[in-house]
Amino acid sequence: MNEADTIQTAVAAYHRTTIHAEGTDPNKLHDFKAALDGYQVYGPAQGDEFVALYLGGVNRDQRDPILDASVAIYKKQLDGDAQVDFKGKAMDNESFRR
Repeated sequence: MNEADTIQTAVAAYHRTTIHAEGTDPNKLHDFKAALDGYQVYGPAQGDEFVALYLGGVNRDQRDPILDASVAIYKKQLDGDAQVDFKGKAMDNESFRR
C-alpha cells in the first residue's frame, strides 16, 4: 500500500537496514513463508496471536511464550541439518527481493 520511501522514512529511527529500492516480489514472500511453514515449528494460530499482540503494543514478556514454544519445537523435532536449513532460510534477505 505504501511507497518504499515512505516506509523507509517511517522505520529509519528504529532499524538500521537497507530497504531494497525496487520493492518486494509477493511471490518470493509466499515461497519464503511456505519454506518456513514446512518445518512446522509454528502454526497459523501462533502467528496470528503473536502479530495481534505485537501490533497491540503488548510487552515482550507476554509475546515471548509464543516464541519459546516454537523454539522448543525447533530444538526437539528438527535435527541439526534441518535446524541449520531453517535458520538459514529465516535469515535469507534475498527471499524478500526481486
